[in-house]
Formats: sequence, structure tokens, C-alpha cells
Amino acid sequence: IKNLRNHKLIGFTVVSSNLFFTALLSLMLRLENKEIKIIYGGPQTTLSGNTSEIVLKAGLADMIVSGEAEEILPEVIKNIDDDSRWISKNPVIYGIEPDIGTLPDPDFSVFELKKYRPLRLPVYASRGCVFKCGFCTYHRLGSYRLRKPGLVADSINRLADRYNANNFIFSDSTLNISQQWLDKFCLLYTSDAADE
Repeated sequence: IKNLRNHKLIGFTVVSSNLFFTALLSLMLRLENKEIKIIYGGPQTTLSGNTSEIVLKAGLADMIVSGEAEEILPEVIKNIDDDSRWISKNPVIYGIEPDIGTLPDPDFSVFELKKYRPLRLPVYASRGCVFKCGFCTYHRLGSYRLRKPGLVADSINRLADRYNANNFIFSDSTLNISQQWLDKFCLLYTSDAADE
């Protein structure tokens, strides 16, 4: 908490399994710094209007980002001090689906990666899901989109160089939907690795 209390803005990705911890951490941050702005986003707040309503009424969050945040969050951060523009008008804002082929590589520079051993960096090749399984809500988070195989291979190579990493975990829920995509990715990635 002491390392976070002097920040102007803290954002949390909320899933059902971390909701209680996130609420507790938010409360602790509020006790340390009443001026801090707290934003919740992620599947739990996107899929559950009740969660959003409760955390806003309890004062645990100032704003909820529902949906994908890449397009809207930079604007929110730029104007975070202007409460009249965002928080007082409507504390729930809705993101739009970005073209995932244009998103930058994840930035892990704020993490002390030397503490993570073995170091495994997450990689996404897609978002959404084509299936509508009754036990899963992933398909409700957005349409299914798949990055081009070459973009994913290039991204892994850049992350490997930037962070001296050689272990990557695909965080996609359904990486193997397209066997053709997977074959092409493997061919591109292994040929890139062979070139080094």
C-alpha cells in the first residue's frame, strides 16, 4: 500500500476470483489517500452490473470501464483531474473493441522481472471466443478476433529481446480454433528462431 498511496490513479482488472481482494485493497488505498482515483475494469465489471453498482456506491471505485479499455483509457487518464468530464457525469464508461492487430506489445518495464523465476511472459493471439459454452462467459466479452500469425511471432521476438525472456504462455482461451493459423504461426516462429 505504501508504494501505491502517492499515485493519482490506480486501475484494477477485476475477475470473480479477485473481487474481494480488489475491494479490500481499494479500501486500504482510500484510507491512505482519499484523493486517489480508482478505476475498475475487466470481466467482472463488464458482465455484472450489480458489481459495478455496489463498488461505486461503496466508494471503492470512482469509475468503471466496461468492455475493452485500450481505446478509451488513454483519454480517461489524460483528463483524470477533470471530474466534471468523467466521474460526475457517468462513472461507467464503455470501451470499444480495438483492432488487436494494431495494439502495441505489453510493457513489462514497471515490473521487477528478475524476481519472477522462471520468467514467463503472457502472449495473446486472439480475443473473444467462437463458442458459446454454458459454463463460460468469455464469449460475452466481445467478438472473436485473431491477430495475424506474423504479428504474434514478431511480438514474441521483440519481447524476448527486450526482456531477455525465452518462456511465453499463450493466454488465449482457444488458441487452437484455427489449425491453419496455428500451423502458419509455428512455421513463422520457428523460422524466425532458426534465423537468430
